[in-house]
Amino acid sequence: MAPGTYNITVYQGDTLNMQFGLWQDNAMTIPLNLTGVTPYAQVRTAPGGTPKTMELTCAVQLPNLVNVTLPATQTQTAVAGVWDLELDGPNGVMTVIAGAVSVVADVTRESLP
Repeated sequence: MAPGTYNITVYQGDTLNMQFGLWQDNAMTIPLNLTGVTPYAQVRTAPGGTPKTMELTCAVQLPNLVNVTLPATQTQTAVAGVWDLELDGPNGVMTVIAGAVSVVADVTRESLP
């Protein structure tokens, strides 16, 4: 199965929180069972590019949700590129979501002016 597409816009200095519901069917009536699955997500400048530019924190919320977080400490130096979300489980590794990453520079700062 080809991964779904989800493009991310990262605002520098902001925490990015995303949640993905995964399904076995196109009608989204059968949740994908994520028991025993470990999710991973990274940002790179290009597919296969090295090194990775950001490591996203991923956590499974049973039965079929994956919470993905990129803390503000990492977004401060974010660069544009590509990302994907992979699941490593009993049936092997599967990429479920992939897309582009764009970056928007921060406007408001902690101290003024």
